[in-house]
Amino acid sequence: MGNKPTSCHPDQPSSTTPEEDIWERMNRFGAAGTPFFFLADFKSEKIELLAMHEWNREDILFNIQGFKNYHQTPALPANWYFRKYPIAYQQYLPGFDLVKKHILAGDSYLVNYTCTTPVSTDLSLREIFHLGQARYKVFYKNQFTFFS
Repeated sequence: MGNKPTSCHPDQPSSTTPEEDIWERMNRFGAAGTPFFFLADFKSEKIELLAMHEWNREDILFNIQGFKNYHQTPALPANWYFRKYPIAYQQYLPGFDLVKKHILAGDSYLVNYTCTTPVSTDLSLREIFHLGQARYKVFYKNQFTFFS
């Protein structure tokens, strides 16, 4: 399964010692019935693990198939713009074909192939989060938002 990280994200509250394995902490939360938020980068090098009582409810918002930690969507601006600049299909296709080749070869059964898409907007990340229509979405500390 590769190397497991041995500590949480540097901004993680001090309740976790550097020696404590993050997976053990997750298991402890689960055994105690403590709700927690877990977020990792794709290499599992930066991991955020917070018990529900450890995070500011304004800093982290989520909606996971209707299970969410906010009650109302705030009023959004009446006039706003959002423009996206995706890569050309010809640039996307080689990567897609490579993924398809490996799936057909049995090397993987699940892949999330993504590409960077620059955008321009006058919306805040929080507003983008609330406008997004997806089964899974997260707003994280005014640093990013994502949908799936």
